Amino acid sequence: MHFKETGDLPGLAQAFVAFLKSHRYDFEVWEDDEKWVFKANYCTSGERMVVEGKVEGQGGDGPHAFGATKKAYPWSFDTTGLPYYDVHSALWMKLLPAEWGWDVMDCVYQTKGNGAFAVTEYVLYKAPR
Repeated sequence: MHFKETGDLPGLAQAFVAFLKSHRYDFEVWEDDEKWVFKANYCTSGERMVVEGKVEGQGGDGPHAFGATKKAYPWSFDTTGLPYYDVHSALWMKLLPAEWGWDVMDCVYQTKGNGAFAVTEYVLYKAPR
């Protein structure tokens, strides 16, 4: 909310870089006139759980499997099989900012080369959409 109140989108982008680094993401950043794009080459939490077979329905059907959506919801990027762990990305980066009237964030989930359905991009727009 501080970034919204001050309109400091470059500060938000810098804070997001710090977040990604602190969570040990493997990522790249691109900037153009409209946005910053943070390409997530590898997420060390949700994607790691899928790759390691710890998510139900994605090779992780044992006693320690984490759950995943059975139906498509707005908070699951309108897809099935999203690990419940990853719901926070849809809420924090897509749904809540728009609800708060500051639609400057988004994220994209896709199937990656390693077979994991995981975040591929975080986007911060330089002006509300």
